[in-house]
Amino acid sequence: MKLLFLTLALLAGADFLESAVRLSGASCAEDLSQSEIERYEALCQHPLDLNGASRRDLISSGLFSPYQAATITDYISNYGEICSIAELGTVDGIGPERARDLAPFVLLEPSGPLGARPRKRLRAGVMARVADKNGKWTRAEKLSADYGRLCAACAFKDGKSTAGYASFRGRRAVGQLTVGDFNARFGQGLLTWTGFTMTTLYTLSAFARSGPGISGSNTLSEGSAKRGAAIQLVHGGADLSLYGTLDGEQAAHFQYLTRRGSYGATLLHTPDALAASAEWRATLRKFTLFGEAALLPSSWSLRSGLFYNHSYGNRAALLLRRGPDEMAAALGAETRWASITSEASRNLLKQTSQLRTVALFNPQFTVGPWTVKPSFRLNSRYRPGEILEWRNDLRGELEIQGGPWLLHGRYNALRCENWAWLSYLEAGYKNEKTALYLRGTLFKIDSWNDRIYSYERDAQGSFNVPAYYGRGYALALYVRWRSLALRAATTRYPWTPDKSPKYELKIQFNYKK
Repeated sequence: MKLLFLTLALLAGADFLESAVRLSGASCAEDLSQSEIERYEALCQHPLDLNGASRRDLISSGLFSPYQAATITDYISNYGEICSIAELGTVDGIGPERARDLAPFVLLEPSGPLGARPRKRLRAGVMARVADKNGKWTRAEKLSADYGRLCAACAFKDGKSTAGYASFRGRRAVGQLTVGDFNARFGQGLLTWTGFTMTTLYTLSAFARSGPGISGSNTLSEGSAKRGAAIQLVHGGADLSLYGTLDGEQAAHFQYLTRRGSYGATLLHTPDALAASAEWRATLRKFTLFGEAALLPSSWSLRSGLFYNHSYGNRAALLLRRGPDEMAAALGAETRWASITSEASRNLLKQTSQLRTVALFNPQFTVGPWTVKPSFRLNSRYRPGEILEWRNDLRGELEIQGGPWLLHGRYNALRCENWAWLSYLEAGYKNEKTALYLRGTLFKIDSWNDRIYSYERDAQGSFNVPAYYGRGYALALYVRWRSLALRAATTRYPWTPDKSPKYELKIQFNYKK
């Protein structure tokens, strides 16, 4: 029997996923990629020391905009170190709910006596896993270590290196030197933006990108990063980043930070072309203007928008995009519990159009000892002139949590070529050291055009979003105990005779010092 059931005694999965979804601008876990989940997982394993971080450190983490980074450093300078997540929520531009989402990724420790040097300590992490999926065995390993200003990491999949880097962090003019695989994310991504990008505007947080600059890559997604050498030079509010890759690409990026925004320019040279861009992000009272304009070899590109921040949790946004092959406009608005975005785009090469609307409603309230989280999501897409003009995806979820117990259910109805639906119920138990989650799923999806994606809980460093198609059911078990984790799952198609059953068994070991 391929599906292996263990006894109750194993450890809870990472609780950073919900926070990562909201911080990234996604509407649900299915919107993200494995490389983006790995980035947030790395931040969770090695949280950012908020009280000891510079403004540049805050921005390069990818968690804060230039304005938020400036308000945090100003707050610490004026009032002293931030001692709790509740206090972080009082900082201008953060707010209590964003502060709670930041909690898994930041460290709020006292820095010690004034003027004292930070104490060096070795931090290391190891991940190793083996998996059997439908008779095919795979394995993966990740190693990381940092000591003081030195950091190194590498990742392997089936014995082959997928990524790795070493970096040295300087004290004065040299911000950081990175050799190996790295991500380069500048401005709004018109010239260079490696790794994950939110192509669909699911929430207002996806309208504007906050490029963190250069960061080492230790992903299992081979080829998703650049390979070469990069250096960041920092002086006051000025930041100069330079990199060169093994395939002949070079880039220079200059950025100047002020308390209310950032301004920069990028020059990109490849073996075939030369391109340049200018970027801006400025906050004035309740308005934030952002954008980037690029000159390409034979065309131009623009991505620019405006946020209106009426009050905490209530804002609206406008975004305009224009490129060699596309033009688009988007509007959005959100409150603390609801949001709606709508985008109209035109493909200039194919002469096709699309209108997409995403609406979310996700309140949260407490009933006695229970926390209740209902949510509703509508993702509607209209493409005039195509055979399948409409694709409407309606999802309702309910999560109830009380103490260590959790119950989570979903019903997904989709209409494209035909009607399709998927429903699951997941029960779980977790405490500080142990946890167990069991999920049962039913689905009826008769056409591949109507496939439904559903995120499933998995071991750290794994991102599991299967596409369901056919008529059948699935069972999944996820358990962890201390450094060990196991996932066992099977999918059966008793009402689709031509589809073979599938199974997966995965065992993983994680160690962090």
